[in-house]
Amino acid sequence: MTGRLALAYCQARLQARYGDLPGEGEWLRLAGVGALAAYLEEARTGPLQPWIQGFSGHSGAHDIERGLRDLAWDLVTEVAGWVPTPWRAAVRCTAWLPFLPILIMI
Repeated sequence: MTGRLALAYCQARLQARYGDLPGEGEWLRLAGVGALAAYLEEARTGPLQPWIQGFSGHSGAHDIERGLRDLAWDLVTEVAGWVPTPWRAAVRCTAWLPFLPILIMI
């Protein structure tokens, strides 16, 4: 795949993923849920399901944070496979961004 075709493919995939994100109605529906366990159960029925599938009402803040960082890492790795080969290393570098607060504390 040439550079332009690879970028067009990447853009189409990213736009499709963006379209899968929760809309205002979903956020309003979830805003009324108080407890974490109830929130996660409600969110499982909507577009956040892939993001929260590994969490339960017993998950602690550290577990959730770690899980979301791991998910972000996996998504960046996936997107790096969509871009032209010369760009892959640069895209992969962004996988470290969610870890910056931890690295700064060290």
